[in-house]
Amino acid sequence: MFEWGYLTTAITDRPKTVYRLNGKEVARLSQHLDGHWIATLDQHLPWDWRRNRDCQSFESGQAGIEAWARRHADRLATEVAAIDAARPYRSWMPAGQKDEPR
Repeated sequence: MFEWGYLTTAITDRPKTVYRLNGKEVARLSQHLDGHWIATLDQHLPWDWRRNRDCQSFESGQAGIEAWARRHADRLATEVAAIDAARPYRSWMPAGQKDEPR
């Protein structure tokens, strides 16, 4: 499930700029000092695989990211699932929320 969220929970007085799939960041909107917005796609991948796109506005950036995510939903779901599967077992989580050992 895709959803917009904050970059950090400590800063909630700004727009939601992080687009996540199942809790994993896949895209982000950033505002540069001159005021224009940039969309970073494939945020979950290594730095040199990410792509940046200039946006006309914050709203057009959000709409563009959502359209991109719909087009690439199958690929994104596969990649996010592989990232989750590669995570080490999280023994610190409360009972009932633990991932099963792989």
